[in-house]
Amino acid sequence: ERERVAARCPGPLADVWPLSPLQEGLFFHAGFDTGEIDVYQVQEVIGFTRRVDAERLRAACAAVLDRNPSLRAGFTSDGLRGPVQFVAADLEPPLTEIDLAGLDPEEQQAELERLLAADRVRRFDLARPPLFRLQLIRLGERDRLVLTRHLILWDGWSAWLFADQLFGLYAQDEVPRPGSYRDYLAWLGQQDLTQARDAWRSALAGLDEPTLVGPTDRLEPAIPSLLDVELDSAITARLTDRARRHGLTLNSLLTAAVGLTLGTATGRADVVFGTTVAGRPVDVPDVESVVGMFLNAVPVRVALDPRETASGLAGRLQADRMTLMEHDWLGLGVIQQDAGHRQLFDVLFVLRNADEEDRLAA
Repeated sequence: ERERVAARCPGPLADVWPLSPLQEGLFFHAGFDTGEIDVYQVQEVIGFTRRVDAERLRAACAAVLDRNPSLRAGFTSDGLRGPVQFVAADLEPPLTEIDLAGLDPEEQQAELERLLAADRVRRFDLARPPLFRLQLIRLGERDRLVLTRHLILWDGWSAWLFADQLFGLYAQDEVPRPGSYRDYLAWLGQQDLTQARDAWRSALAGLDEPTLVGPTDRLEPAIPSLLDVELDSAITARLTDRARRHGLTLNSLLTAAVGLTLGTATGRADVVFGTTVAGRPVDVPDVESVVGMFLNAVPVRVALDPRETASGLAGRLQADRMTLMEHDWLGLGVIQQDAGHRQLFDVLFVLRNADEEDRLAA
């Protein structure tokens, strides 16, 4: 099997790793229909007010690849008992340069939009790393850097870590060596699978049906709809104070609100939706600096009782989450299978810090 993997690797093979639970799901979806858009590709555009030195940026990208073996990973299951990720010993920085400086402003904007749209739908072959690419677009005295990646490679927290390393190395600053994603995968291998499955099976016992609010007959992939609600500082302060007075987290309070909303929308008193968890266990050395896919999506079940107060509901949900937190690493596919449903939900709730003003978005 290792020989089969080595044959897929571009250049010498450095290591072979298992997949994290969410990576397994992303790997399945990426290979399910290769003729359609891959909704798990992420495109980010970074604007500069000055010219970027392409060779320095290329050297910085090469250094980031060297420091982070997880960024040199490809994925395959061909001829294997299950999917693995293989780490190439060395890869060329995936940086291309496109010069639009000779066009007038309107032509520049039109061509930039065309390039972004084309890049957004250009799929990655998961067996051909690296699974990210950089396009440095010249616009005259200012540049744009387009970073496109597959979500299987790194999560949102890691996106900032990648940018910090790339631009820190570009500026020739002293950038600390990051931790290893391999240590996290080793930690996953030490967890009690039976105990985790029992815990989730108990939490979802008796659930009659999934909670679906979107179309159920759609066959082709589609970009998910995003409802981004930004709470101003006054509302955030009031909610935080209310949560604190009842011994709750803000997330518990808003989780109860989402459950009530879904119950009203579906006319049901037992609903399920998804929530994201950071998934960075403190037992993993230097886990806060590791670039990789730690994120996971897990179900939240809200059983509504008209006799219960809102604070009582939020408190009960908070206690349920505390019970399940140590099992948040388990893959959603396994959780749904044990619950007896192919799909549990189509709504995902995410609470995050919106920006430097510390506003909250839900």
